Amino acid sequence: MSSSGKDRRRISELRNLGPKCEYDLNSVGIDSLDDLRELGVEQAFVRVVIGRMRRGQDVSSLNLNYLYALHGALYDVDWRRLAAEDKQRYRLFLADMRASGSLKRRGPKP
Repeated sequence: MSSSGKDRRRISELRNLGPKCEYDLNSVGIDSLDDLRELGVEQAFVRVVIGRMRRGQDVSSLNLNYLYALHGALYDVDWRRLAAEDKQRYRLFLADMRASGSLKRRGPKP
């Protein structure tokens, strides 16, 4: 953390997230832990979905594990060790997105 109290670590420096997540998040203006913290897991996920769709990229890998990884990065916990209530919240969130048609499994543009 910097002396200003801001945590500007790059996304790939956070627990659970690597270069591919960093690319996803950076491409929608999320460049650091502070950016992720400001938006929250669900809103960051929605931005990534929209960003991939706008670029004509597949969204099928944007699943529960992706949400769990974002949560783990935000709270510095292993994504496999989330509390049951957090997992349930993300399951419901993702189910709502799928039911609304917001998360269609689309591949790259031809």
